[in-house]
Amino acid sequence: MRFSKEVKIGLVSILVLAVALWGYHFLKGKNILTPTDEYFVKFDRIDGIIESGYVYMRGYKIGNITHIDFDHEKTNKFILRIIIQDGIKIPMNSKVRAKQTSLVASASDLEILATDSETYYKPGDTLQSLPPKGFMDALAPVQAKFESVTEELDSALAKFNATFDPRVQANLKSSINDFKYSMTELRASLESNGNLHKSFDNLESVTANLKAKNDQIAAMLDHLSNVSASLDSADLSNTIKKLDSTLASTRDILARINEGKGTLGKMIND
Repeated sequence: MRFSKEVKIGLVSILVLAVALWGYHFLKGKNILTPTDEYFVKFDRIDGIIESGYVYMRGYKIGNITHIDFDHEKTNKFILRIIIQDGIKIPMNSKVRAKQTSLVASASDLEILATDSETYYKPGDTLQSLPPKGFMDALAPVQAKFESVTEELDSALAKFNATFDPRVQANLKSSINDFKYSMTELRASLESNGNLHKSFDNLESVTANLKAKNDQIAAMLDHLSNVSASLDSADLSNTIKKLDSTLASTRDILARINEGKGTLGKMIND
């Protein structure tokens, strides 16, 4: 079976239109080839909410935003049309909130805060909304914990201060002041005109002089060593023993003279 040129052009045009229609809806976040359910949400403000934004529930992407209208005649609110994957049910009394999910982009997605209800919204129903939630709201729990820690720290410091009576606090303050004064004095002594600095200079001068006289000191030590060796070789011990014997004899003679014995003793005493 052969088709005319006009029929072929018509089929190609229909195919192109179908692909273009599918691509248009796909770019808006709606896949017309996949069955979905449609719901509505009303907001007073839509800061950052855009068409084709995502819809999350319990952290899972379940749909997209397909259209945004502004009802300026009746409610004066923005009406968002969202599509949800077929088979996903939204519990009654669930709330929808805009949530910024990127630090870089200012666009916001929708988050469904599902309840535990066993009854569910029907397709076409309007869901309840909550004010948008930004990153500062996400940091609120951290801020609350930080404030709690700060309060506990203040309480601990207050208890710590209460532990010390005024007398102990005064003693601690006095000790700290004494330490500061000692450090000040030490710093002053270490300065160029300070006592410690001068002492170190004198010690350095003495050390330098000793180093300069090192050869002379070594020569003196060698001389003392030679003198000691000479004394060892001179048999000084026997000489001292003989001297002790001579002195003993002399004392004996003097004793006999004092007693008047002998000619010399009688001469001196009589």
